Amino acid sequence: MAWGRSGSYNHFVKRTVTLLSQHQLSSLVATGVDYVIMIACVSLFGLSPVVGTVIGAMCGAVTSFTLGRRWVFDARRGDLRGQALRYAMVSAVSLCCNAGGEWLLLRVGLQYVLARVVTSIVVGIGWNFPMHRHFVFRAGVSSAAPHATTAGDVTAAAPSEAPRQG
Repeated sequence: MAWGRSGSYNHFVKRTVTLLSQHQLSSLVATGVDYVIMIACVSLFGLSPVVGTVIGAMCGAVTSFTLGRRWVFDARRGDLRGQALRYAMVSAVSLCCNAGGEWLLLRVGLQYVLARVVTSIVVGIGWNFPMHRHFVFRAGVSSAAPHATTAGDVTAAAPSEAPRQG
């Protein structure tokens, strides 16, 4: 990518820092939902930590998708069904990684909540963020039916790089 002016580079850096900050904040919210559900499943309903992790991760995924689409990546103009399908594929892998990590760390003696924290950090940074940014919510990935644009649409830029209003 050519940086014709120093200002465009500075804008890119600022936008990236903002995007990463928003993603981390939305991840904390989704993780809060995930953990509360997981702990309730284990402590209140007597489910195993692995099953609680799966249920919690599913609830956290719905929260994360909604925040990612509407706030972090500002991808509301994208095809909802296509984004949801891509998100489901990414989340299926994430779910397996989280459940597998929980299972593995329980086997080496970590307490289940600590095992979940370690697993979620590794999976979140190594899998979720890059896949959400570059696959799920990126511009140019659409459904088979093209959508009409208006003069005010900014369709060439990735949603994560599109200018924000206000």
